Amino acid sequence: MIKYKAEIAARPKAEWHSSKKEKRELQMESFKDLANIRDKFDTNLKKTQAMPEKGKKQKKRDVKADSKSKFA
Repeated sequence: MIKYKAEIAARPKAEWHSSKKEKRELQMESFKDLANIRDKFDTNLKKTQAMPEKGKKQKKRDVKADSKSKFA
């Protein structure tokens, strides 16, 4: 305990909510934040799916398929 005293003291204090109203307000705020995070994630996901990066295996498959189609 003595060894980690400074680290423990540096941690933020726990927040205690005294009423149900405060708890509900905090819950609604976190739902709004979650909705914003979800929207940002979805837009970024759509951007990355529009131009997917090909891995080594997929590139090899494409080259192999191209070479087979040339001989067929």
